[in-house]
Amino acid sequence: MVRSFLASITYSIVIIAALLFGKIIVDGAPVLFKTEAPFVDFEFLTAKNETLHVFDDSLGNRHQLPASEYSDTSLSMRELRFIMSRLTPTRVVASQARLMAPHC
Repeated sequence: MVRSFLASITYSIVIIAALLFGKIIVDGAPVLFKTEAPFVDFEFLTAKNETLHVFDDSLGNRHQLPASEYSDTSLSMRELRFIMSRLTPTRVVASQARLMAPHC
């Protein structure tokens, strides 16, 4: 009785893991493989990983910048205070405020 219960839990964990890996492969394959030669996107495999910074401006427009472009366009503290004062408190999330702070 206990043995079959533990076996069913083990098999369900293995099935869930297989489904997760399958989803990752299905979602990631179009990014890695291309339809024209060369069929494998080696630039994606060898490029440096970047963080995507996502933030909303005072008009509610969402902006997405890779880390390389975000550091090039980092804001002065005066500009950052102005932007933060224009945002309503309901739209400011702690993670967005952290992402908007300039990296030194």
